[in-house]
Order: sequence, then C-alpha cells, then structure tokens
Amino acid sequence: MVDHDVRLLCALQAEGFHGTLWTELSNRLARYGVAVVKAWIHSGEIYKRAKLKRRAVERARPPLNADEAIAVAMDTVAEGVELFKKKGLEQHEWNPAGGARLSTYFIGSCVLCFPNVHRGQLTQRSRSDQDVFVSDFDLEFGASATQSAEDEVVGMLGIVDTLRGGRRGRRSGYPDDVVNLVVLYHMEDYKSAEIAELISSESAKYTSSTVRKILAEYRKQAAKERREGDRA
Repeated sequence: MVDHDVRLLCALQAEGFHGTLWTELSNRLARYGVAVVKAWIHSGEIYKRAKLKRRAVERARPPLNADEAIAVAMDTVAEGVELFKKKGLEQHEWNPAGGARLSTYFIGSCVLCFPNVHRGQLTQRSRSDQDVFVSDFDLEFGASATQSAEDEVVGMLGIVDTLRGGRRGRRSGYPDDVVNLVVLYHMEDYKSAEIAELISSESAKYTSSTVRKILAEYRKQAAKERREGDRA
C-alpha cells in the first residue's frame, strides 16, 4: 500500500500537481471526504478528531440540521482538498514512507479545516431568522401556486431592479455586484457550487453555502418589499 502511494505521489509530482491525474484524484478525494465528514458530524466523531488536533470547537446547539451538515461537510472538504494539495503535496509535508496513507492524511486536512467552517455556519445561523441552507434552492422570487399574476409580475420586477442596479441600498452584507451575479446565474439554472466558483476572485472567495445564504436573503428582502408595496 505504501508503494502504491509512493508511485501515485511520483506521478502527481511529474504533472506538477495540475494535470489530469490530480483532477481525477481530487474528485475522488472530495467524494470520499464528504461521505466521511458527514458521517462524523452525525456521530460527533469530527469534534473529537478536531480536539485531538488542538482545533477544538463547541458542538452546535441545537445540532446542525441535515442541510447545514451537508453544507458544512462540502465546504470542509473543499478547503481540505486545497490544504492537502498545498501542504501535503506542494510543500512535501505528506510522505508515504512516514506511515500515513494518502486518505488518512487527506482526512486529517479536512479535520483541520472543519472548525472554521463550523464556526462560519453558526455565525450565518445567528444572523438569520430561519435556516437558510436549503438544498438546491427552488427560488421563484414571488411566484407560487396560489399567487396572483400581479404578484408574479411584482416578483419579476424585483429581479429586474436588482440586475439593473436599481435597488435601494445594499440588502445584505455582500456587494451589490456580487448579489446581482448570484441572482443572474441562479436564473440561468446554475447550481450553488458553480455560482460560487464563477463569482470568486483572488481577493474574495465564496462557497456554495454563501451563495445559498445570498439567495435566501434576497428572497426574504424581495418578499418584504412586496408586502410593503401592497400596503402602500
């Protein structure tokens, strides 16, 4: 097994950690990591592992719900993949001859990333009146089976105002241009992870959970403004 990891490491080094082998490996690691981290969140094992690495973090109260756990697991693994690549591979901290299997070292990287992701999730929870981590948002922006045609038009006007930059001030803690892009990409049926990648830059990194929060806040504000408009 050690020989296998050594051969894999040599092949990755030959590609400079940027070739097709790394792409395939990172995808497999991500699938494996999400399954492990989700299971450990559910069992509480992730908190024990984090404490052993001197990255102790308090459990959520109430516990993470299913959607929150998925979001935390995905973001943790995404950061874990990058940490493994940077520290383990590019900076040569992972050495198969040292006894740690690739999968073991990688999961260790995920555990190191978990506390910050977990704290970020709880911060977002505290800022919201309700859970915002809904899988694959079905965002209609004012359209539902029971709403009138007028309500649907109002909802669409809210989107148009946003895309044109006609909103009355910032609706959330995110830049207007970022919110505009998130809404636009969502209307074009992009998934949260795809949107996060599209709007991220060297100076600002966004995750799929952040995208879902932006969409949730936009929906909440749009509904509020429609209610105010109806009363007016």
